Amino acid sequence: MQTNQDTNAVIEIRSSPGKLSFYLLLVALCVGAGLYVIAIALDETAEDRAFGLGLGLLCLGFAGVAAISIARRLIQKDQVLVTLGPDGLHDTRVSERPIPWSGVEATSTWSSRGNAFIIVKVAPEVEASIGLSTISRWTRIPNKVLGADGLCINPLGLDVSFKDFRSLIDAYADAHSHRH
Repeated sequence: MQTNQDTNAVIEIRSSPGKLSFYLLLVALCVGAGLYVIAIALDETAEDRAFGLGLGLLCLGFAGVAAISIARRLIQKDQVLVTLGPDGLHDTRVSERPIPWSGVEATSTWSSRGNAFIIVKVAPEVEASIGLSTISRWTRIPNKVLGADGLCINPLGLDVSFKDFRSLIDAYADAHSHRH
């Protein structure tokens, strides 16, 4: 994808079926690991069984939720997840409505455990007006405590590289946010 785009154009970014299939495989391995830990725990003594069952169920729960989320995105592979245009940035995983460029105060990169995110810092009144998704609302405070103070845009599984995605967001923000 070219990043020297006309910032008056509208760009639609979808899921990458290849990347999502790879992540689904990784999550399936985690589900298998959770089942394996549970199976081992069932053969242990009563004291050790509780810890193993708890750990296995926790792994199974998180990996199961991730598998369902990834599988749903694979089924809806033609759905646009992120739209960039003169009016704003809309990641359907983050909010119901676009983030207007005029409300973007800053963009930055934040990394945690090998995963990089684009952080979009917006004015509080803008954040309140765009209808944050449930996951964005739930993770907003923990992310801030960890150093990601803003809305986390995750390029994982999209059909664009992190570098190109970040460049596109910066180009549109610079062209339309009036924050120069």
